[in-house]
Amino acid sequence: MGILQDLIAKYLPQILSTVQQKATEEVAKPVQPVKVEIAPEPKSGLKPITKDQLLMGRDKQYASEYTQEISDNLDKLLVILNKIQAAYGKQFVINSGWRPAAVNASTPGAAKHSTHMMGLAADISDHDGAVMRWTLANLDLIKSLGVHMENWDWTPTWTHYQIVPPKSGHMVFVPSTAPALAPGRWNGKYDPKYDA
Repeated sequence: MGILQDLIAKYLPQILSTVQQKATEEVAKPVQPVKVEIAPEPKSGLKPITKDQLLMGRDKQYASEYTQEISDNLDKLLVILNKIQAAYGKQFVINSGWRPAAVNASTPGAAKHSTHMMGLAADISDHDGAVMRWTLANLDLIKSLGVHMENWDWTPTWTHYQIVPPKSGHMVFVPSTAPALAPGRWNGKYDPKYDA
C-alpha cells in the first residue's frame, strides 16, 4: 500500500498538469481565418437586411426616442451591412439593432452609451464563429467600409459591427471593463495597420 501511495504522490501532479494543459489548449485554440472571395452580386435567395429588422418594432413602442438622426444612422448602417452580407454570401440574422435607453439598460453587458442607441451598430448571430472567421479574413473590405468590431472574447454568440470608431480607434476593441464572456474565443491578433 505504501508503494502505491508513493507512486500516486510522485506522478499524479504531472498527470494533472498534462491534462490541464491539454484542456487549456483545446479551449484557447486560435481562430484560423479563412479567405473567402467577395461575391460581386448577392447569391440567389439572399434577402437584403431591412430597416424593420434593425428596429424590431421598437420605433413604435418607443416612438418618442426614435429621432430622425437615428433613422438616418440606420439607413447608413443598412447600406454597409448589406454590402458585408453580399460579400459574405450567406443570410445574416440580426440579434440586435436599434436599442432605446430602456432596452439598452436591460441588455446584459451593454455599454451605458452603446452605439446601438444611436442606430450605429448591429449584432449578427454567430454561434459557430463563421462570421467572425470570415470578418478576420476580410479586414480590407471591413476597413474600407469604416466598420469596427467588438473583441470576440466579449461576444460569445454574435459579431458586433458598428460604423463609428471606438475611443481607442482600434478596428477590434474591448467593449467594456467587465470580464470577457468567452475568453479564448479568438487569439486577439490582427494586423495593426487596420487600426485608425
